[in-house]
Amino acid sequence: MINPKALDVKTLPWLPLEEKAAFPKKPAIYFAIDSQGTVQYIGRSVNVRHRWGSHHKYDVLSEIGNVKIAYLFVDTVELLPEIEAALIEWFDPPLNNSLTNASKKQPIPSLKINFPSRELKDKFKATCALNSRNMNEVIIEFVMEYIEQQEENSSKKGKGTA
Repeated sequence: MINPKALDVKTLPWLPLEEKAAFPKKPAIYFAIDSQGTVQYIGRSVNVRHRWGSHHKYDVLSEIGNVKIAYLFVDTVELLPEIEAALIEWFDPPLNNSLTNASKKQPIPSLKINFPSRELKDKFKATCALNSRNMNEVIIEFVMEYIEQQEENSSKKGKGTA
């Protein structure tokens, strides 16, 4: 296991946020670090490039400016959630306060989803398990991202007609 106290994020490999298409396709814990060296956000993924293709924090981090994404590669995918939780607790990044810290204080509500087929439900469940994610968390995260995207689209349309 990783000792968060001993981790120096300045020594990790990194890329500028804007180069998200070049992010590695490896399992990793990733750190969004601002120009002052402050860890703004920590996340995990089995494929960092895919995760950042449409990350819900991209716009917020872009507004901060000069953000780099550093990587701590993890060979054992099953350890990603545990390592992520320990690092979030240690670094206490401000942008993790929304869903991650809220879920520590309150249980994530149980959702009743009616999938159109058993096959789709099984695939979704397997994908969540493979990524060590809770199905409810993934659905809530998806809904939040969808709402943000719709709000963005609405504001773009409003600007285009003015």
